[in-house]
Amino acid sequence: MMGYGAQRCDLVRGAEVETLNTGDIAVRDEHGFFRIVGRKSRFAKIAGLRIGFDIMEQALERAGIAAAVLGDDRGLQAYVIGAGSVGRAQSILAEVSRLPANLVRVATRGDFPRLASGKIDYTCLQREMLQGRAEIRSERGGVLGAYARVFYPLSVGRNDSFVSLGGDSLRFLQLALELERLGLELPDGWERLSVAELTNLHAAERPLMRRQASEMPVDLVLRVMAILLVVVHHETLWPIPGGSGVMMLLVGYSLARFQSVHFLAGRIRHALKPAIGVLIPHFLIVAAYAVAWQAAPWASMTLTGNFGYAEPDRHEMIPYLYWFIEASAQTLLVFALIFAIPVLRKLARARPFAFSLGLLVFAAAARFSVPLFVDLGSRQIFAIYWVFHLAVFGWCAGLADTPARKLVVTAFAAAVLGYLAFWESVWLGTTVKYLMIFTALSVLLYLPRVRLSAGVGRVVTQVAVAAFPIYLFHRFVPELLMAPVAGRLPAPGFKLLAITGGVALGIIAGKALAGIRNLRGRLAMGRQPELLSA
Repeated sequence: MMGYGAQRCDLVRGAEVETLNTGDIAVRDEHGFFRIVGRKSRFAKIAGLRIGFDIMEQALERAGIAAAVLGDDRGLQAYVIGAGSVGRAQSILAEVSRLPANLVRVATRGDFPRLASGKIDYTCLQREMLQGRAEIRSERGGVLGAYARVFYPLSVGRNDSFVSLGGDSLRFLQLALELERLGLELPDGWERLSVAELTNLHAAERPLMRRQASEMPVDLVLRVMAILLVVVHHETLWPIPGGSGVMMLLVGYSLARFQSVHFLAGRIRHALKPAIGVLIPHFLIVAAYAVAWQAAPWASMTLTGNFGYAEPDRHEMIPYLYWFIEASAQTLLVFALIFAIPVLRKLARARPFAFSLGLLVFAAAARFSVPLFVDLGSRQIFAIYWVFHLAVFGWCAGLADTPARKLVVTAFAAAVLGYLAFWESVWLGTTVKYLMIFTALSVLLYLPRVRLSAGVGRVVTQVAVAAFPIYLFHRFVPELLMAPVAGRLPAPGFKLLAITGGVALGIIAGKALAGIRNLRGRLAMGRQPELLSA
């Protein structure tokens, strides 16, 4: 502890130092031995917990992750080599430190800065962390702020993308609206670009004039057309019952587009999260019916009302029009069960499109064979086996990335949907329904984007964002709000008001839900340490 010997005589000098304040922290084990575990300067008190940065690095090193850890009372920041270790490093740090996950951030570097001695230059990393905070403060009202509000309560960093954050179709629409308000023209595949890349794109576009027209993903347009058909059909009973079928098609397409990465990786819980945004308002409606009826509609509470064993008249389930919510939730569950099986997941990873075609054959076989053994009467049209093949068609369309694959899906659809439209058809509505679904599938395959004027595009996006709220709330207008004037208005006027009012109520409900989410996101951003967004 006397330092370095400069000459031979220094080596024979006796002890001259009784105590040396090195700043090292050590622990004494049960055998009386001391082990250095860190340095006094490498600690911080975060959320009331005293966190040793060296101990955190050692925990990561035991997991095979080379890292540099630092931070202060605002949060823990780690730098790792390689993006593949980010998720695992964040989980380990949150577990070892006992900090909430939103107080732990992990970023990637190509290498660590080093001092002349070869040790990590933590001062340089500290400056980098502080610089990142300054940049974040200027970005919070921009692209990063939009992502943070839409994905609240998840913490969002500049290296995150829509796909890596586990985005779904609803968040896709919500985020598209947020980014559109910033004047950002979204390119093809923007959902795979990082926040930093979109921020740079936004900065490059800022001097440009606002565009008079833009290209929009065609599934948004189909979503709007489908929900409007549903609303019109429920009010007029015209023979146009294809809206729900197209929406089932879009359920599968959305799963392929946004969740297939998570399904193939076995991240089943991650893939199931999108259902929360739809099921919460659905269960609120179920609760409202339960209060009004003074009875629990168990079939709707368990999302099995479309199995045909319950009756709304007996207060066992809410009205049948909500069958689509149950069927879409069951579809997501079926996909989760399939990809939860390691053998099937391995096959799907090896040949995703071929596996999807096999799943389509299975779904079509179920559609034709299950009714022979299960008799649900006229209510079978609501059952999962009756519509699951539509979702799988959408899934295949989302994975058909070559002309040959698109042609295979088209041929299979022509055979199955053509048979259902003309051979099995029992009335005009059935024919219209399946021809409409086939047309929508063809559009998804061969016309991925459609050019619309800026004004029309904003209206389409607004309605598309509110598609599920419209489905959930549109019947409240004619059956509750307009009930007092039902006999006073001419039938055409009543129906027109019911349709427009139902769409308007759904949009209002959707905006209210989004407003609550954005408010929570803004409040959280105000409370969060600046480090969290770095």
